[in-house]
Amino acid sequence: MSDESGDFTRDPLIRAYAAVLRGYRDEAKLSRAKLAEALGCSPQWIEKVETGQKPPSEETSDDLDTYFKTPGRTFHLIWQEIKREGKHLALPPGFPAFVKREAEASVMQIFAPWSCTACSRRPRTPPRS
Repeated sequence: MSDESGDFTRDPLIRAYAAVLRGYRDEAKLSRAKLAEALGCSPQWIEKVETGQKPPSEETSDDLDTYFKTPGRTFHLIWQEIKREGKHLALPPGFPAFVKREAEASVMQIFAPWSCTACSRRPRTPPRS
């Protein structure tokens, strides 16, 4: 986990939260700046939550539920699921097995392609006449 921003973008719960937020904001015809002003945060924070670069906070979820008057505290419920499930790194299929093996390894060998140009040179033959 190098930098937290962007590492969890593929988390389906964070993506769902972002999509619901965009949907409510678009339906209300609000810009990020207007919504941020109403919530008391920065437009950059709204952007990071909407794009999945940052996971939402409990306070933001409660504020969004209050502002949009969502049924059943929609944002808070999604936030609870995100917190319960934890953050998931986006790894390619089959990759976790390699991570486990690498952690158990005592020696790693790296194989790289190498060519020797002197080895592949053939003696020049005179042109045929």
